[in-house]
Amino acid sequence: MSDHLQSWHDTATRQAIVEFVERVTAEGGDSYVAPSERVAVFDNDGTLWCEQPMQIEIGFILIRLAAMAELAGAVLLLTGFLTIYGAALAATTLLVAGLSQCLKAGAVMAARGGGEFPLALAAVSAAIGLTGAGAYSLDATLGTPLNPGLTWWTVLVCVVAPVLASIPPTLRARALIARGRKDPSASR
Repeated sequence: MSDHLQSWHDTATRQAIVEFVERVTAEGGDSYVAPSERVAVFDNDGTLWCEQPMQIEIGFILIRLAAMAELAGAVLLLTGFLTIYGAALAATTLLVAGLSQCLKAGAVMAARGGGEFPLALAAVSAAIGLTGAGAYSLDATLGTPLNPGLTWWTVLVCVVAPVLASIPPTLRARALIARGRKDPSASR
């Protein structure tokens, strides 16, 4: 296997690309193209972007949504406004982050690369959400219920579903890392 396109699988497509580049860059060959006449086109047609386990645009959107949910949860918890919803947002995003880190590292403790800290913050957020806002919160000042109670579907949608959704891509990334790939997003 050549040194070119190391992150790609050794397939006929990869071999054809490598052979083409070698043909057009070999001086004296029939297909040689002078450097001044070479043109490289890089566009967003998907051929040069990582697309596994998902297209980069979708991954970018999901990362932004998670960041916004975490920020919104933190702001709601800090202000004591709609505390239970802020706690659900914060706990869910932190739980997914912590579990993803644990699965990738194969450890829980932060010293070994695990997600101990996000998991602890998720537990604190969940505890605040389950106990209610408190006497000096905006919820208490505005008269909103301190703890409207969590129904089974709220727990299912806000906690269980995101955690389950994070497991397959995390396990896939861990398997790629175990096979010796340095960049789990490059699967070609």
